[in-house]
Amino acid sequence: MKTRLIEHASRLLHALLRTRPAAPPVASASANVLVIKPASLGDVLMSTAFLAALRANLPQADVTVLVTTWAKAALAGNPHCDRLLDAGSVGFPGRYGLRAYRACVARVRQEEFTHCFVLDRSPLMAVLPRLAGIPWRAGLNSAGRGIALHVGVPCPDERHEAEIYLDVLRAAGFGVERPRLHYRLRAEDGAAVKRLLAERDVTPAFPLIALHPGGGTNPGQAHVGKRWPSGSFAALAARIARAHGARILLVGGADEASITGAVQSGAPAACVDLAGALSFGQLGALIQRCHLFIGNDSAPMHLAAAVGTPVVALFGPTPPERYGPYGVESAVVRFNSSKGDVTDEREVRAAAAAVARLLDASA
Repeated sequence: MKTRLIEHASRLLHALLRTRPAAPPVASASANVLVIKPASLGDVLMSTAFLAALRANLPQADVTVLVTTWAKAALAGNPHCDRLLDAGSVGFPGRYGLRAYRACVARVRQEEFTHCFVLDRSPLMAVLPRLAGIPWRAGLNSAGRGIALHVGVPCPDERHEAEIYLDVLRAAGFGVERPRLHYRLRAEDGAAVKRLLAERDVTPAFPLIALHPGGGTNPGQAHVGKRWPSGSFAALAARIARAHGARILLVGGADEASITGAVQSGAPAACVDLAGALSFGQLGALIQRCHLFIGNDSAPMHLAAAVGTPVVALFGPTPPERYGPYGVESAVVRFNSSKGDVTDEREVRAAAAAVARLLDASA
């Protein structure tokens, strides 16, 4: 009922707030462009294919991205946007109020943007550029929630999220060629990772595998059903260590140390636990050095795709056709999240087979 009320109200507001569009952005002229993509880390990483295509089509434009403080790390140093506008918590569902939203609208209005792309399904994000006086607006129109957009794009469930974002560009009349995710690696992060691996006596022998058994958390949110059981990860780690002589680097935040610790206890000889030891940029540099990444549907999985490392992705309740690894060699293994922490040997065998296929392809 709540969803239907929101959709009905959005359609009414769209009719009341729509305006005559200004001229669309064109490659031959400069434009002051805002991209609204507030959260979360993984979703913001999936927007980097859009940002690259936007830059290719509008090389003279000044491009700003409105992003939450939490997700800014996904765009640190991104060459396809000129600056980031910190939205605080605005745009993170359930984490902001009217006062913060009004302040964000006022901040955006001050920038005098000429064009806006909204890569978010929230009606509050869709109407923000209208309230801020931006005269040309395009974006996602999920079930009629694209309030006051001049160009609205549907969001079919079976379409990949990165492709839906790119559809906004296509609907605006721009071409998209060879899209992929992007993450700018910094030399200092690579140097820090090199030192850390030397301290942990990790040599660059083949295969070096990053394994992330955590994920499913954002500020105020926890979707633990997205995690394959730690026992399954431990069984997989032990199996691929025996079969391939793999050295496995367990990665995750400090809050995931108990998960990586459980995996290491199940496969101690093969694993080096690095949970909490890396910044987001250092994690990207580490994954880029690896021959393979294994993990759940999470931001590190999308980071692996963004740095070009092949991915074995474990998917439970979320649809891989929508959130799977994008633009990189990959394999998806589905698991039954209703079993909780029970290890399913068939899932472990399927994951091991996927690892073998990708390692053989990169050998």
